[in-house]
Amino acid sequence: MGDVSSRLADILPDMRIWQQSLRSLPGIVPSFYEWMRFDGNDFVERTFQNETGMYQMWNREGSDFSRMTLFYEAETDTWLQGDWYGLRFLALHYSDRLLIAHYDSKTARLAIPFSQRWPELYERALVLASGFLPTYHKTEQNLWLIYENIAPNLAEKLTKKLYINCEEGFSCA
Repeated sequence: MGDVSSRLADILPDMRIWQQSLRSLPGIVPSFYEWMRFDGNDFVERTFQNETGMYQMWNREGSDFSRMTLFYEAETDTWLQGDWYGLRFLALHYSDRLLIAHYDSKTARLAIPFSQRWPELYERALVLASGFLPTYHKTEQNLWLIYENIAPNLAEKLTKKLYINCEEGFSCA
């Protein structure tokens, strides 16, 4: 399975090209909706102010109470639709937060903060490497996703494509 994950990593685009491939939703009129903006930890109510980020929106009128989660890119005035973790990852990237991962070459484990979970497409390459979903590990500071059987070149390819600072070493003890 590891070879398939490496081949997938080779053909995956970097984050900016992946972002451009997300479905664009034209014609959204912000004044027609109620808004909550993702602040890096949670959604907070606020009026829409043309700021890049992840938003939840719902209809002001009528009986449609369903919420939709989208990513707004202010520079291009574009609304994007994608997987929830992918949109959250974009929001964290644009908020200038340091995106991190830890790789332990002795155990071939890659640790990613749960709060920085990768877009599904990129996570798929990690899962293909071992055939298993990640396990969870809690430390005093964070909850981590631990991916097993990750070759060093796979970890390097994916973290570079997602602009992640990857550090050596992580102990699950």
